Amino acid sequence: GNVTIASIATWTKGTKTTTFDGAAAQSFTDNNASKQDLGLVIVSGVGTNVSLQTAASMTGLTVQTNGTFTTGNNNVTVGASGLTVSASSTLDATGTPTITDAGNWANSGTFTAGTGTVTFNGTSTISGSSTTSFNNVSITNALTGPSLANMNVAGDWTNAGTFTHNSSTITFNGSAAQSVTRGGSAFNEVV
Repeated sequence: GNVTIASIATWTKGTKTTTFDGAAAQSFTDNNASKQDLGLVIVSGVGTNVSLQTAASMTGLTVQTNGTFTTGNNNVTVGASGLTVSASSTLDATGTPTITDAGNWANSGTFTAGTGTVTFNGTSTISGSSTTSFNNVSITNALTGPSLANMNVAGDWTNAGTFTHNSSTITFNGSAAQSVTRGGSAFNEVV
C-alpha cells in the first residue's frame, strides 16, 4: 500500500529494510520538513511502482525483480549503502530531481535521467552491466568511473572533488551546449 509520514511523526529505521513489493502502484510521502531516513529501501516485484510524492531520504536504495522507483520532480538522498538498479528494473527520474548518492551506483537495469542532477557526495564507484546515461553530474567528494565501460552525460559535468576515470569513456551527448568542469581530474576518453 501507500506510505505517508505525517509532519509530526518520526520514522525509526532500525537495522531492517523498508520493502515495497505490492505488485501495484504505491506512493511514498514524507510531510516532515527534514526528511526521515527510511533505512535500506527495497522496491521489488513485477508491477511494483513506487512513486514519490515528496522528497525522500534513505540509507540505501535497491530496485529489483522488475520493480520501478519513480522520483518525479522530488529529490532523493541516498546514504553510504548506495544505489542499485538490478536487471529488468527501473529507476525513473523523469523530471528535474536531484539524486544525491553518498555510496556506490550499480546499474544493471534502466535509469531514466530526466533533466535533473545526480550528485555524488561520498566515495562512490559506478558499476553494473548497463550503460548509465546521466543528465547533469556533480562530484563533491570522490567518484570512480565504470571500469573499461562507457557512461553518457547529456547535461553538465561539475567536479568539485576527485574523479578517477578507471579506464572509462564518457560520452557527452547533449542536444545543447554542455559545461564541463574537470576540477583537475583527468578523463580517460571523451566522446
